[in-house]
Amino acid sequence: MDKMIRFFLCVCVTLSISVYASAQSEMSSEPPIDQKISACKTENPTTLGLIECDLQGYQEWTTEMERLYDILMRQLTPAEQENLKEQQIAWLKMRDLQLEFNNRFYEGRGHTGLLMISSSKTDFSRKRALDFQTYLDILNMK
Repeated sequence: MDKMIRFFLCVCVTLSISVYASAQSEMSSEPPIDQKISACKTENPTTLGLIECDLQGYQEWTTEMERLYDILMRQLTPAEQENLKEQQIAWLKMRDLQLEFNNRFYEGRGHTGLLMISSSKTDFSRKRALDFQTYLDILNMK
């Protein structure tokens, strides 16, 4: 029972942080993909609906990540391109391993586990896309 209480508290804290981060994002300029995900989740508040919204968000953030990667690669020196290419290969492997772990860890933990799996998947591509955008912003400040 102790494990269930700790898991429940962890989920509550995680969801609280997510809600706080979402509120902070809305005060700043929230990326359009995040706006679409938020709107989707408002329209589809069931567990299945939330998971579908996360899947859509994952696909859109992955597409955005790939687009920004291509733009970034065109602006880098050959040495930087090689380094970023190696980094991206390693990042993709790490992402896949982390998602595999998440699937196994949250498996059998009910609706909350399913939501944690889907949101973490979206978060990986989102963070990487935003990292690429930051690099591009820095390059364009010169």
